[in-house]
Amino acid sequence: MIGKSKPKILFISPYLPRFDRYSGDLRMYRFLEILSENHEIVFLAQEETGEGQKEEARYLAALANLNIVTHVKDYSLVKVLLAYKFKAAIIEFYYIADYYIPRIKFLQPKCHVVVDTVDIHYRRAFSKYLVTKNPKDLSVAEKTKSEELLTYRKADVIVTVTNEDGEVLNNDCPVLNIKTIPNIHDPVMSPQENDNRNLLFVGGFSHDPNVDAMLHFCEQIFPAIRVAVPDCKLTIIGSNPPEEIRRLQSDFIQVTGFAPSLDPFFRNSCVSVAPLRFGAGMKGKVGEAMSRGLPVVTTSIGAQGMGLVHRHNAMICDSPSEYAASVVELIRNRGLYEDIRKNAIYHIRNTCGKVVVGKMVNSMMEELEYSTPTPMKLGEKVAITLKFFRKMLP
Repeated sequence: MIGKSKPKILFISPYLPRFDRYSGDLRMYRFLEILSENHEIVFLAQEETGEGQKEEARYLAALANLNIVTHVKDYSLVKVLLAYKFKAAIIEFYYIADYYIPRIKFLQPKCHVVVDTVDIHYRRAFSKYLVTKNPKDLSVAEKTKSEELLTYRKADVIVTVTNEDGEVLNNDCPVLNIKTIPNIHDPVMSPQENDNRNLLFVGGFSHDPNVDAMLHFCEQIFPAIRVAVPDCKLTIIGSNPPEEIRRLQSDFIQVTGFAPSLDPFFRNSCVSVAPLRFGAGMKGKVGEAMSRGLPVVTTSIGAQGMGLVHRHNAMICDSPSEYAASVVELIRNRGLYEDIRKNAIYHIRNTCGKVVVGKMVNSMMEELEYSTPTPMKLGEKVAITLKFFRKMLP
């Protein structure tokens, strides 16, 4: 039960945070951890995770451990809003926020509405078009931008994962109140087993940049690495690998699918590869590897918004030949390898550590105390009133 001692937050997401499957979900769970220290939270998930009853129960238990009251699928938003007085409603993703914002503002006009972008979807879509040059991808990007910005204009605060994403939004829509809450990591140097030359890729394959990244890597980059380092092997980890990814399996490429723990893979890998060609936001695979002291070779897309420095705390290169050469150099140059390990841990601790991000979250929540939520426009009030009225008719 929710009590009366702490300010209350309504948190809405498509699913429960699947923190061991997707980097965005891990960030959401750690975001909730920080919020739960000073707030009481009601969490609404639109749908079940689809991972099975056992997994669903495990994710529910994780939220229960934070004393979060959780409802999955079978809840009434109206009843929740009438039962509790919320300081703020935080909604993950613009594409569900469009439904919830008018209803929340209508029933609780003093509740601040915060939309957590997770990444700027239209920025990712436009970067995909720059790779594919497919007119359909351009059309999707333009449509996404229009819908995304329209939703953000209705909110009181927009959260981006990087300052870069914030700058893109500010340029396209200067009226937005934008805050940055990055990915959240707990840095710890992973011990490494053996003198291995194994490469590691981690990424859920429901996210198409990861599919493109692995196909590109295995076709355009990995063969050159194996010419220089014949005993080099690649492990590909991630939920829902499609057939085109499963077909990469060979004597020197292992496609595991979902792995319940990454610890043994971090210990038994030499380099993390993140050869992303399009995307937006902050890449969890990059931050997680760096937080474990596993040197990362990535692209300028993979390094977005993280303030990384080539050859200091990561290797950053975009052409296939330079990418392959960077991986080979890390394998062979132990001095460079150890320097990047140490600098990566230091960088993550000072930019994405829980203490640092906790201050950002608490600062954002404190600022809400001194601001007034944007009121609904008259036309929006009339429209939502009519919707409620129609529902009550027999």
